[in-house]
Amino acid sequence: MCTVTFVPSTTGYYLTSNRDEKNTRSIAIHPTEYTIDDAKYIFPKDEDAGGTWIVLKENGDSLCLLNGALEPFVDNGQYKISRGKIVLQIITSNNLLQKYNTISLYEVAPFTLILLQNNELYECRWDGSHKNITQLDNTKKHIWSSATLYNNKQQQKRKDWFNEWQKVTHNPTQKDLLNFHTNTSGNNVEDDLIMNRNNKYFTVSVTGIEVAQQNSFMFYNDLLNKKSTITNFTRK
Repeated sequence: MCTVTFVPSTTGYYLTSNRDEKNTRSIAIHPTEYTIDDAKYIFPKDEDAGGTWIVLKENGDSLCLLNGALEPFVDNGQYKISRGKIVLQIITSNNLLQKYNTISLYEVAPFTLILLQNNELYECRWDGSHKNITQLDNTKKHIWSSATLYNNKQQQKRKDWFNEWQKVTHNPTQKDLLNFHTNTSGNNVEDDLIMNRNNKYFTVSVTGIEVAQQNSFMFYNDLLNKKSTITNFTRK
């Protein structure tokens, strides 16, 4: 997995994720509000490993995970720690960026983590050996596609779609973002934002985070069960 976009707004930002998974993966638990160490979080839970790929904190911070860093990798069974659990360890810390810097990633498969802290945007990559952190311009729109499923040509195609969408979508809303993530397609379903590769890998859900001045929301579209939910809380 997956495909992720970041779009700034006048009062906050939108972070939207398409989750692509194997057909053997259990259906995730829909986003729920959790209280951990007196702080509130909203996230869908991976029923297999107990972690998550996207999470929103009540102060407006958030994380979103993509499998892989810059290149595909081979898993020979050496990766024993769930990346989704690493996401929860980072989001529940007082300083997300500092926690990423110091946390041990031994036996953790490569990943890309989109990190929002105090309205600052970071791209954190772990290639299996080294960590890299890049601060990105949070006034611009960004798109990422997982290196484990999409080669450079496919990733560029998605960037082109995103650029074309920006030209015709001014002052986008969460509805606009969810529409882009749900209905953007070309001539090959294997590369579409809602993708399907011989029913072995396919997009199982679309999750949208909206952080505004006073409230934050998580929109969730379970494509397998054809069920949508909205969870929200007041920013703290």
